[in-house]
Amino acid sequence: MQTGLQILNNMFGYNTPIPDAPVTRNHRIGVYSSGYQRNYKEEERLAQQKAAKPIKDPNVLKDSEKIILKIVNKGEGLTGIDVSKKTKWTANHCSMILTSLYRRGLITRIKQKDAGTRWYVYARKV
Repeated sequence: MQTGLQILNNMFGYNTPIPDAPVTRNHRIGVYSSGYQRNYKEEERLAQQKAAKPIKDPNVLKDSEKIILKIVNKGEGLTGIDVSKKTKWTANHCSMILTSLYRRGLITRIKQKDAGTRWYVYARKV
């Protein structure tokens, strides 16, 4: 039985030199569809293991939440932008804290719309 190189040598009538090729890797594409099973152990990676964080009490407020709750309880109908002007924090940060306070049931909010824009107005819980 002749190899592919020997067949080419006979066909062309001269010896074909084999070039020095660098080490190549064999890439298997679509091996799972052909039924090939990789032999590996199911191991948890150390990088993915995270230490269990202690569960914090959801009823305990953070310092920033306490400050914003005091501001909302003093005024009537404040938006995230109004609170950000009083605290010197960004409006986005204040809005996220106001939303978390609303979801906990500590304040109320009303949705307002004007000229294609929507925003929430937060007030103290009655």
